Amino acid sequence: MLVIGRDVSQSVIIDTSDGPVTVTLCRGGTSPRLGITAPKNCKIRRKELEDGDEISQEEGSSGNQDT
Repeated sequence: MLVIGRDVSQSVIIDTSDGPVTVTLCRGGTSPRLGITAPKNCKIRRKELEDGDEISQEEGSSGNQDT
């Protein structure tokens, strides 16, 4: 994993076969915000939502059956 420090408004460009992906630090501090510019066919996902997706679906299914 490459770890890069950035100040607000600074960007990192990642070259992909579909075109460049630009990640910009929009807000720093305790709740940083990232801006991402990418080609339309590039999927951008939040890993923490993917990791818990199966658990959430299972809980949601059992919760729906009970009501």
